Formats: sequence, C-alpha cells, structure tokens
Amino acid sequence: MGLFGKRKKSNTPPAVQTDDCQKDDSAAEIRAAAEAGDPDAQYRYALMYYQGKGIPQDSSKALIWFRKAAEQGDAEAQAVCGMMYDDGVGTKQDKAKALYWYEKAGEQGKAGHSYICGVMYENGVGARKNPAKAAYWYEKSARQGAAPGQFEYGMLLYGKKAYEEAFGWLEKSAEQGDANAQFNCGVMCERGEGTEKDPAKALYWYEKAANQDYFHAFLNCGMLYQDSGAAMNNPEKALYWLMKVLISKQAPQDESRAYTAARRCVTLFRDGYGTLDELGTVANRVVIMPILLREYGEVKYDWTEVTNVLDVILQLRKQ
Repeated sequence: MGLFGKRKKSNTPPAVQTDDCQKDDSAAEIRAAAEAGDPDAQYRYALMYYQGKGIPQDSSKALIWFRKAAEQGDAEAQAVCGMMYDDGVGTKQDKAKALYWYEKAGEQGKAGHSYICGVMYENGVGARKNPAKAAYWYEKSARQGAAPGQFEYGMLLYGKKAYEEAFGWLEKSAEQGDANAQFNCGVMCERGEGTEKDPAKALYWYEKAANQDYFHAFLNCGMLYQDSGAAMNNPEKALYWLMKVLISKQAPQDESRAYTAARRCVTLFRDGYGTLDELGTVANRVVIMPILLREYGEVKYDWTEVTNVLDVILQLRKQ
C-alpha cells in the first residue's frame, strides 16, 4: 500500500515583494535610474506602477518595467513577470510565458517558483506534460528548501521505493509544517519504511497533521491511542480523535474511515468511556450519515446496526 500523497496543488506564486518601493527616492529619481538601465531601479519603478504609489496605477506599464529588470537577471522581477502572465495582469494571460519566467526565477533560487514549475510540467500547463521536468523542478525546489517541493520530491522517491531517502525529504517538509508530509511521515514510522518502526513517533506526526485538520490523520490518531500498549494507550484521546472523524465535513466522502471510527466509538462507549453528551453526538451523527453518504454515491456499510447498538448504550447510560 502506498502513501496518501497528492495534495491539491496550487500554482499560485508567492506575493509580490513590495518593500523596495518604500525607499525615500523620488519618482523622478527612480525613473531616471530605471531609464539609465539600473535593474534595481527598474524593479522599484515597476512596483510604483503596480501599486499606484507616487504615479497612477498602471499594470501594463508595471509589466514593461518588471520585464526590463527581469531581462537583466533580477530574480524577483522574473518571478513577478511569471505571476502577471500567469494571471493575465497587465497583459493577456499566457501560461507558456508564465512558465518561462518562473523557470528563470527558479534557476536563481526562488524555491516557491521552482515548485510551481514542477506543478505546471506535471499537469501540462504552459507546456506539454513532462514527468522528467516535473521531477527536476520538484527536486530543485526541495533542495532550495520549499516544503511543498520537499513533499513532492519525497513522494517521487517513495514511488521508486527509495524509502530511506524519501523519508528524509518528507521529514524535512513535515518539520516545516506541511500537513501532508506530517501524515505520511506518520505512516512510514508506523510501517517502518525508510526509518525504524516507531508507533510513538508515528503518533507524534499524526497528531501534528491532525492538529492542522488533516482529515486522514484523525482516525490514525484514534486507532493508535486505542490500540497501543500502556505507554500510549489513552481511551479519552482515542475517543476525541475518532469523534473528529465523524463530525468532519469530509466524513461522507470517505465512508470506510467514518464507519471504522463509528465502530471504534461504540467499543469505547460500551467500555464505559465518554460522556453522555459525547455519546449523543456520535449517535446523532451516525443516524444522519447514510443520508450524507448518498450525496456521494452508494452506501456500502450497515449503519443501522451501529445506530441500534448506540441506542442501547444510550438507554443504559441514562438509567
């Protein structure tokens, strides 16, 4: 079984850096320096047009000056040119030109834009799909320090069964706060893939992801707290995470996880854990789950059985 890998990828670039246009030089001085060919001045003059500070806002003129700076090798200007062509700001939208400038910026160390290049080559945006080039840019982005790039490069290595190297890159991404990477580090620690098998470390990464509302991590946290030995066993925490599965808006999209969480909640309630309010919350959610599930397709599990057991436990608790 593989990892849960594919994030909803975005080719949204980092925000335009605006600090440089706040310097005290007058618009006339900046324009004179820009017209004399100074790339820093060209970038600052472009920002003035982009933001409408000191001169009337004009995105088309902003792009002209950003491009002048970009053509002289200014990495920030190259990144902004890519964004403007990507979004059609100040010019007609042109994904191929966007990719061209993103590549220029990425080659100069703009990690986020290297990642964007990988996304575009993977999905055939601005160029034909090219897995080799996507892998090149994901690796470059990873080595430049971008968490999304580290995640994608780690997943590529995992697909090649280079588990130890894959775990190293996923862990780097996880340490930067990437929830996808945190979850998958948990999976690899639990399985012992690319690292020692370590349920405690797996739980550490699962909870990191779960605390960022990463849906798949909820069940894994609950199961480890419920099934582990004395050092980690914690029925209250298990119930907390299992309930998070059921009340999540994503639960109807993953019936298997939702049903597993419901059955595990039943076990905990039957063993005397949880409050009456928590029991009622789970019971109500289980009753409506088949209705929610039908919005996404056929109901595959017997939710009536779970409902009946919960009703019995609820009546016993009320006595």
